[in-house]
Amino acid sequence: MVLVSGQTFSLSIDKGKIYYFKSNKLSATKNPHYFIVIANPSDELVIFTCCTSQFEKRARFIELNNIPLTTLACRSLRLRHFFY
Repeated sequence: MVLVSGQTFSLSIDKGKIYYFKSNKLSATKNPHYFIVIANPSDELVIFTCCTSQFEKRARFIELNNIPLTTLACRSLRLRHFFY
């Protein structure tokens, strides 16, 4: 992992780029995760999505909490068993 200044980071942000860093907002782990920039509507706001390798666990959480399955971004092949 490379440490960069806030200014360097803000200049490199672009939709679709992937970053690997730790976040204090992820309460279950202290490990770094991959984050994808999905929008950068202004200089003050960057919207990321976090990637996970725990697909089945997230899908089950979504199902149990009646959250639309469309909130889970993934390859449709892995979702096949959820649709009948």
